Amino acid sequence: MNGGRWNVVGGQKGDTFNLISEEMSGTIDGGSSEENSLVLGPDLALSKAIIIDLLKDNQSLNMVGGSPRLFLKDISIILGRTGQQETILCGSSTTYVDRGGGVSPNQTDLIVISGSGNEKRDSALTITVKGGN
Repeated sequence: MNGGRWNVVGGQKGDTFNLISEEMSGTIDGGSSEENSLVLGPDLALSKAIIIDLLKDNQSLNMVGGSPRLFLKDISIILGRTGQQETILCGSSTTYVDRGGGVSPNQTDLIVISGSGNEKRDSALTITVKGGN
């Protein structure tokens, strides 16, 4: 789509956005519904760590050492990749994260949950999710 640049807006009901290619940039906007899901496909950026930032004003997806940023809006559910590494910064609107398990006990997923309503990272509670395949 448009040279790998996406500008997608969901509808009034919950939407699910499946990412299957690492050649992407642009915006995914969940629309006006409350529950919108982002599913990271199993082949998405294999061997690259992904950082998903769902803090209120900074929603984005970045691949470490990969393609440009994908901006996110109104995404509340993240389904991670099995056997791959993600860092997910959860904002107050995040309702569910399925982290996928990380690569190994030494390369775990990292889930950061905002510690207050003002979305400041310096007041966040950090949980490291242990385990792999």
